[in-house]
Amino acid sequence: MVATYYWHVRARDAAGNWSAYSAYYTFVIDLDSDGDKLPDAWEIYGYDADGDGIIDVNLPALGANPKHKDIFIEMDYMVKPGVGDLGPDATVINNIVAVFNAAPVTNPDGTTGIHIHLEKDDQVPYDADLNPVWTDFDAIKSSYFDPKRTATHHYMIWADGYGGDTSSGISRGINASDFIVSLGKWNNGAGGTNYEKLGTFIHELGHNLNLTHGGSDHENYKPNYLSVMNYAYQTWGLLRNGHWGDEGYPLNFDYQRINVVNLNEKNLNETTGLYGADDVSNYGVLYVYAGDLYYSNSSKNIDWNCNSNLETSVKADINGSGTYGTLVSQNNWQNISFNGGGVIGSGLSLSELQELIQANPPLIKELTWDEMKTLKRVNPTNK
Repeated sequence: MVATYYWHVRARDAAGNWSAYSAYYTFVIDLDSDGDKLPDAWEIYGYDADGDGIIDVNLPALGANPKHKDIFIEMDYMVKPGVGDLGPDATVINNIVAVFNAAPVTNPDGTTGIHIHLEKDDQVPYDADLNPVWTDFDAIKSSYFDPKRTATHHYMIWADGYGGDTSSGISRGINASDFIVSLGKWNNGAGGTNYEKLGTFIHELGHNLNLTHGGSDHENYKPNYLSVMNYAYQTWGLLRNGHWGDEGYPLNFDYQRINVVNLNEKNLNETTGLYGADDVSNYGVLYVYAGDLYYSNSSKNIDWNCNSNLETSVKADINGSGTYGTLVSQNNWQNISFNGGGVIGSGLSLSELQELIQANPPLIKELTWDEMKTLKRVNPTNK
């Protein structure tokens, strides 16, 4: 698609009088040099949402760079009586930014990483239970989110809860442009900790970016899925370089950044563990045994069945699914999508975008506080 932008320019003539004339510039609007689904034209000149020739979203002023991947998110938040702001403080925001800056993705400017632009915007009315979740969400969104940002921004709410339970959050789909973080009922109603907010935000945004709980599926607790998308790592991060994320290492709240072998639960080699693809030597591993979540500091010699022997052929249900199958892994950063379910960067009209967003998918089951309380990081050597 080719677009022409016009500017009205004023200048002085030789006598010092002001005169006016029009100038124009033509460019290819579909060009997206960095692959973030935001056309170069939008990132250089801004976005005209309704085609009236007036820039509605000044993306360059917001930090957009046509040579470096950008994600824009407007965050609204609730304030819970007796608890306070359910949204992130500056530490959480800075840590989210740092995780995306460290992403192993390339850019035309010669650097790696993604610039994520987080705008903590409006306090919205407190609601202890968004139910039905997307009906109540849309009522808030219609009052606090400028629809002219629909094609440039994800929109999310830091909420108390939804659907009558203690779910940590929800995305509108795989992939999508709306999501919720709802930790208000966690920690006996005191709300999420900073690390729970960090991990859950990145987890729910991951769904918007086309990531699932199991990589290629929603099979959870896979030991070979080293990602905050895995419930086993959502709230305390990965065990990397000898440290958990919640020990003060926020960069360990990461999507999987390497290729890891698939695991056949009917024939596991405990002497090789996760070895066989990319280097996993700096990772520890979480896995399920007899209903508990165990960990090994080593990603090579892993006692899957916790019998204190390293065997070359073991049958074990290491993700607690109740069945024995092949657990498939995924390099997340190589598989993210920036288009928000067809919304981000779209040339559709505002009404068409709204119809696309409101085509509600089935609700995705998410980690609840009740489930979180059952998770224990147990070292198998202590068994």
